[in-house]
Amino acid sequence: MIQKQNILQIAAQYKSKYSNLYFERFSKTLNILEQKRKDILKQTLVICALYFLAAVICLVLCFAMHSVNPSISLFSFIFFTGLVVFGFLTAAEKNEKFVKLLKEDLGSKILTVFAELHYSNEKLSEQDIIKSSIFPAFAVLNTEDCICGKYKNTDLKVCEASLFLDYDTALWNRIYKGIIISFKSNKTIKNTTTVVSKSEINWKLPLIISIIAAALILCIKYALLLMSFDVSEGLLLIIGFLAVFAGIFYEILKKFYFFKRKTPSCEKLLQLKLEDPVFNKKFKACSGDQTEGRYLLTTAFMERFLHLQTVFGTKDIKCSFFDDKLIISISTNQNLFELGNLFEKLDSSKYINKFFEEIVSILIMIDYFKLDETTKL
Repeated sequence: MIQKQNILQIAAQYKSKYSNLYFERFSKTLNILEQKRKDILKQTLVICALYFLAAVICLVLCFAMHSVNPSISLFSFIFFTGLVVFGFLTAAEKNEKFVKLLKEDLGSKILTVFAELHYSNEKLSEQDIIKSSIFPAFAVLNTEDCICGKYKNTDLKVCEASLFLDYDTALWNRIYKGIIISFKSNKTIKNTTTVVSKSEINWKLPLIISIIAAALILCIKYALLLMSFDVSEGLLLIIGFLAVFAGIFYEILKKFYFFKRKTPSCEKLLQLKLEDPVFNKKFKACSGDQTEGRYLLTTAFMERFLHLQTVFGTKDIKCSFFDDKLIISISTNQNLFELGNLFEKLDSSKYINKFFEEIVSILIMIDYFKLDETTKL
């Protein structure tokens, strides 16, 4: 039995090896990109400063006109809110473009340090996603930032993916967002075997709901403040705000997938009780064949699977063995495999370490199957 501590030691050795190669090969490229980052950051700060200066002026006007002309005060507050939002959106957009630039200029080069890997426009196989049986029924599969290639002669594909309930790819129809990892398991698999996190839930409060709720709270607070000067106008505003936001909530909730979501087909498989009580507490394992399921879900595999979960920092992780493939799904709204951002130096160890940990955790999983094939475990 391979202990968890040994897995961590193996991961540390891999990370050290690849980190050294990274800084040896790309120090010049990093210097060029760091200067480019500084130039873009200066431009972004100037634009944001103008937005925030205009916002401060609107806020001053809002308070100055509060008792004189409440309507102008209200519009000033709305403009203040809009300018602040636009300022943050501008910063976010500039950062997103820079992160994309990093992947284009540096990402593909760094992947060659690990193996014959590269960023690609390839897509995941919809048929494989369906066959895995760990995803609910979907109509559209969107993928981006796919890492494809070979590691030790094993075909590997890692993609950021989103699944949508129907052909309307709006937020309310999205039933999955995260990373999907696909590679051959080097085992002959006759039945489907799955592992699903017990913490996975059917619906998560979308960001848009949170934003709308926050906007409603701000509007009602303003109306309550206005009531201290004019009770009737304040009450009318509160009633108006409640009516508008109730309509928005109703239209959104009516469309959201949790009203229509179907249970993944893996729920119909036979449940497995595995050797590790900690693993059984966190995950639900199922298989079309109990013997084959236990053969696939060894202690060594479970340890690597838990290591993946720790590295990617999410509870919602699942996998499926079927045909000759293994698909691992990591549900997350975070952007993974990033090398930096606009607001931090590119030699920051935070992003570099995270990038290497994420890639290495996948390579360790593949190495397990190569070892298993050799030793016939």
